[in-house]
Amino acid sequence: MKRRLVNLTILSCVLVLACSSIIRAQESDAETTIRDFYKQYITALVKNKKMTKAAMTPFLTTALLNKVVNTRDSDVVIQGQDYDATWAQNIAVTGDDANEGKETQYFFVSLKGADMSQ
Repeated sequence: MKRRLVNLTILSCVLVLACSSIIRAQESDAETTIRDFYKQYITALVKNKKMTKAAMTPFLTTALLNKVVNTRDSDVVIQGQDYDATWAQNIAVTGDDANEGKETQYFFVSLKGADMSQ
């Protein structure tokens, strides 16, 4: 009986660790996607171009996509007029600890550059 209880406890621990790894992998996929978007977006800015609507569609909600496309006088994504060309190589994405177990996930994006950070 004790051996069976020990085996069940070990199995439970293994399942918890496996589930934690899956959750972390999903979060890192989201972080990678966010990083990829910002890299493409900033690279286009540096080249004095805009990302196409088709290129942004996989990354943005319909509402945000429409706002980005229809806003002429400011940058909705980086929320600034100036940018640093080295931001594309220095994008940090971190998840909010309050995300755990929630359907909506929130992430913080930091853009660090040689001349300025956002």
